[in-house]
Parts: sequence; C-alpha cells; structure tokens
Amino acid sequence: MHRPRWLSACLTLLFTGILCIPATAQDNNPKPTSLDRDLAGNDYRPFEPVTGDLKVVGSRSMVTLLDQWAEGLRKHHPKLTIDLDCDGSETAVTELAKGKSVVGALSRILSANERKQIEEKTGLELLALPVCHWEMVLVAHPSTPVSAVRLSRVHDAFFSRSKDSTAPTWGDLGAANDWQKKPVLLLTRENASGTRAALRQSLGAQKEQAERQGEEMPSFRELVQAAATRPGALGYCSRRIAATGEVKVLSLMDDYANPLPPLIQTMTLVVGREKGKSLDPAVLEFLAFALSATGQAAVTRDNFRPLEIAEVHAGFDRAGFSSVK
Repeated sequence: MHRPRWLSACLTLLFTGILCIPATAQDNNPKPTSLDRDLAGNDYRPFEPVTGDLKVVGSRSMVTLLDQWAEGLRKHHPKLTIDLDCDGSETAVTELAKGKSVVGALSRILSANERKQIEEKTGLELLALPVCHWEMVLVAHPSTPVSAVRLSRVHDAFFSRSKDSTAPTWGDLGAANDWQKKPVLLLTRENASGTRAALRQSLGAQKEQAERQGEEMPSFRELVQAAATRPGALGYCSRRIAATGEVKVLSLMDDYANPLPPLIQTMTLVVGREKGKSLDPAVLEFLAFALSATGQAAVTRDNFRPLEIAEVHAGFDRAGFSSVK
C-alpha cells in the first residue's frame, strides 16, 4: 500500500510511544499536516480506496464518537464494512490479548504492564494512539453538605487499604452533623468499563488494594440518575454527563486543602501488527480519519476535548526532533 510520507513517519514514531506532527505534503492535494486545535485545513482525504471488514471493539463511552468516525469513513469507502462492538474498554484489552485483528477503543490509557503482557502473549507490536481527552468528576446527591473532598479520602472511600478497614461514612469525607455517620453509597461502573480502571489509576490505588463493593451502573447516564435520587450517593462520570445539573459535582483537594487539577483522562485507539509488517490498509484509514480535522471535529461535537498541538510538540521534545521530513 502506498502511503504519504507524513503518515509513515507518524506511525513509525507512534510505535515507539511518540506522537509526532506529520510533515507538509509535497503535492497539489495536501494531506493533513498537523493536529492543530483549530482543526483548520486538515480535512480527511483517503490515501487509497479500501474494502473488506473492520471491527472496532471497546468503550461504551466512545460509542457515539466511534459511530461518527465509522459513518464518516464509509462515505469515502462505501465498500468498507465497519462493525462496532462497544461493550466496554476491557473487552478491547481481552480481544487484543487474543491476537484478534481489531481496533481497540479505550476510554483510558493502556498501561505499560498490559502492553507488555499482550505483546509477549501474541508476538505483536501494539500501537496505542491518543485520540482525545475527557474529564472525570466525582458526583453526589444534590443535598450533600460538602463541596470539596480530599483525594486521599476519596481513595479510601472506593478502595480498602487493609482487610479490617471500616466502611466509609460521609464524616470521613468531611461532612458534619447529621451526615457525619451517614454511610457512603458507592456507585461505580461495570467490570468491563475502562473508566472503572481509570478511577483506580487516577486515585493511585495499588493493584493489591481491594475495591469496595458498590452498585454497578451500565452507563454514566444511569449513574447520574441514581446519584440524583439517593442521598449519600457518591460516584464518578464524565463532566459532560454531570453538566445536566441533576447532581452535585465535588471538587478535589490535597491533604492540605489545596485545590487539585481536574482528572483528565485520555481516550486511545489500540491496534496490533506483526513485527516488520504494515498495518491493514483499512486500519490505517480509520486512524487517519480519527486524527484528521474531520475526526477531531466529531470529538468536539461529542463534547470531548480534541488533541492539543502542545501534546504533539512534547512528543517532539522527548524524541529530540524539531521536524519530520
């Protein structure tokens, strides 16, 4: 398959964990040349027609975005069949570990340990490509008497530090008076959800620390609806879902009551390839569409955060590159 030089360079560096800016195309039909946040001049253009079947597996939180990308790509490749199977980020990890030829969609970053285990098991090289970001927030019932909570206390609410640790109360999270002894009703996502794993990563919970039992919700929307009607509830979701005003969004503090930055998560597309071989042409087109202005515009429409150009520059700095020819 013939590929423009910018795409070959970009994918080569991505397989080493470095995201780079593609070089300016040298023809009369320029290809996207940056991931600039204003998305100007970077509309998707096919490299060559592709046919066959492409399967995308993973995050429920990304289903609308993935559907927009699939629909947009099919307009350029009408003979390409794209099958979306969005049952959770962890299903993508499972399929990739089986060596399946899929595009894995994760609402979180693939951990270094997961990458190592999958590559050792399958003999494949993995490409984990950041495609956008989202903000995780803590939500509670509107009557909750606290507005900010310490991150370490949130950790202890969701994860047990020892076998004999007691069940959390709102007093542990800073509430007083009638709420001091009120039990925390934990609302969480199902096991297959990438955001559940992202919560563990964000709170710094160790692998050996057990997650406290909570009521599992199949979607952020249902979690928010539950939190809105149950005094004492504590859960997590994306800020875009919490923006309905049905629940109280809690800000985070450190142990000295200083405000902490938002919990920004990265959504990724993960694919595997045989060592020394190119990716499937349909996979290349899907990744190119996601990175293009057309694909990043869909990110904005779905109320996620598109990639910042500074993220790309940081990749250049780490690699010692100032440009890619």
